Amino acid sequence: MQQVSGQAAMRRVSLIQTLARNFSAEDAARLRTLVPGVLGALPPTAAVPKKHPEFFTALAMLAQVAAELPEGEAVTPEALAEASPQLQAHFNAGLLRLDKAGRLQVSMRVTRLGPEERESMRALGVVIEREDTQRGLVQCSIPVRALGPMAEQIYVSYLVAPDYPVYRVGSRLTQGDALLSFSSLRVAVGVNGSGVRVGVISDGIAGLAAFIAAGDLSATTLNRDGAGKLVSTTGGVIAQSFRANGDLEDGAEGTAMLEIVHDIAPGAQLLFANVGTSLEFIAAVDFLAANADVVVDDLGFFGNANDQTSALSTNLAEELNRATNAMRGYYTAGGYEALRHYAGLFVNSGVEGTPSVSSGCTGALHSFASSASTTHATGSNPSIGNAIRIPPGQTIRVALTWNDTFGSATTDYDLFLRVNPAGPVVAASVDDNRLVTRNPFEILGFTNTTAAILVLDILIQNFGNLSSPKTLELFLPDGGTPWPGTNTFLCFNPMAGSLVAPSDVGGGVVSVGAIAAGDPGLDDIEPFSSRGPTRNGVTKPDVTGIDGVDVTGFGGFPSSFSGTSAAAPHVAGLAALLLSYRPDLKQGEPGDNPAADRAALRAAIVGAAVDLGAPGLDNIFGSGRVSGVNAAAVMNSSATFTQFSPVGANLPSVNNSATIKAQAANVSAEVD
Repeated sequence: MQQVSGQAAMRRVSLIQTLARNFSAEDAARLRTLVPGVLGALPPTAAVPKKHPEFFTALAMLAQVAAELPEGEAVTPEALAEASPQLQAHFNAGLLRLDKAGRLQVSMRVTRLGPEERESMRALGVVIEREDTQRGLVQCSIPVRALGPMAEQIYVSYLVAPDYPVYRVGSRLTQGDALLSFSSLRVAVGVNGSGVRVGVISDGIAGLAAFIAAGDLSATTLNRDGAGKLVSTTGGVIAQSFRANGDLEDGAEGTAMLEIVHDIAPGAQLLFANVGTSLEFIAAVDFLAANADVVVDDLGFFGNANDQTSALSTNLAEELNRATNAMRGYYTAGGYEALRHYAGLFVNSGVEGTPSVSSGCTGALHSFASSASTTHATGSNPSIGNAIRIPPGQTIRVALTWNDTFGSATTDYDLFLRVNPAGPVVAASVDDNRLVTRNPFEILGFTNTTAAILVLDILIQNFGNLSSPKTLELFLPDGGTPWPGTNTFLCFNPMAGSLVAPSDVGGGVVSVGAIAAGDPGLDDIEPFSSRGPTRNGVTKPDVTGIDGVDVTGFGGFPSSFSGTSAAAPHVAGLAALLLSYRPDLKQGEPGDNPAADRAALRAAIVGAAVDLGAPGLDNIFGSGRVSGVNAAAVMNSSATFTQFSPVGANLPSVNNSATIKAQAANVSAEVD
């Protein structure tokens, strides 16, 4: 028999899998019998749990498995995963996070939290990490074996996993510095960001020591004055961790973002905060709003409404507009979900969820279909499944929201993954959205343990066939591989409305889209860059920056930095230059008017952007591509600046000695 190369075998597997999408279940079973092993073993069938009155679906599975472990056996991710492949997938996906001591991070909704309740929590080994008294939420760590007893406490409404974010994925200078005319701006008006404090919120600053050693930043000495305020005596980066479960070395995307800001505004004082949950994000925003002039983040949270009403977005808008805060501008990565998104009004397919799909739950499955705004990759149209392709060994997350009110949901949709075509259900999320979590949100994780690309259908069920169909939104935050001949990860994919919190935020916060540095005309949006509008109809993003730029890659980060997480710090760096150029807009200057200062900075960045796409503001580019010299011209109309060109602008000499503070690049800065 002729030997087949590994690559040829994989191509054959992929071809057979593609053909199998159109087979009946009987044909698919026959194919596996005739060609044993070609499609790889099917993943294990999920034991779909029933709706639980106190637990998020994954926590219900975890509590059950933990209760069945032998007395005295250590509770570890390995022991739990061995008992349940579904739990293994949730650990792989980061939806469940367990430390070495067997303590799980959870979020609880409580009806009260007085001394007696706190004592009962301590008795069960619970450690409170953060509190949101306004919403009645408590983030804490808890021994896994205490999950059941904790849920039985009369003051506990439910337990869920925290809302974890997705991080938007020196000796090298970012190409965006010249392409966006920032270098020309520095030369023309003689500023470098001195006297300005820029805060970054991301995953971590692994590799920062190497970055400093390379001469890109001076070393940092972190001190506090008598009033407890942070004071940096030698420049560099002031870093503070807000993560209860992790440290400043968990990840290096923050290092790459700091590097971009430093390339653009080398005189600016840099601050950094890392977060791991939505409550930690809110705390980091509050801290940096008080202590930095400019703040930028690269996070996306999928368990929130994208209509500007989430706690993340409202807090961000409030902090930017708080009169007592130092912050004058906030810039957030718009996201990379344009190709990983689905939205559509629930359509009854006429197909009821069977017990194998819904564990006894009743309700019709949603019918996915193409439209003027929704592309269709392959297979049946319409279809009860939105198909995705998962490579071997890869872990994915699938998130579902709908346009109910968070905290008072009146409808209940459930989420399933099923092997295509008509195979077993391999993952499910069946929270009780009306009576327990009260949030219109489901999320699940799955790991492909087979040896081939696995085609799975995402199914959405209307539990109880409730009336008043809602607009459903699906996101595939990570993993998967595009459909052949396309760049889309979901079989049914509309790009519009693909923003998640906090990139939907209002209140003057600037959301940033991305254009590749290698784009010849700098006028094509990155295909993945999330588009508006927000769910409440607001146009987003606000502006567009540059991605696909060079960074040093310290801390194991890729040396080419792509995504809106690279574009956003470019805009933050521009804001630092402009505040260095116009220090009268900063906090504490004579005649301080915070609202007017923030409006002036935003108008210079957003209002002076180079218009792209449809004339005027649009949901792809926003106001357009940011321009350093155009922005400075808005701030000083007496100066004549050459308009943007991709090769940089030759700017005339401008004398602004009356308004610009000449400062050295490494002046020490105090964080008020």
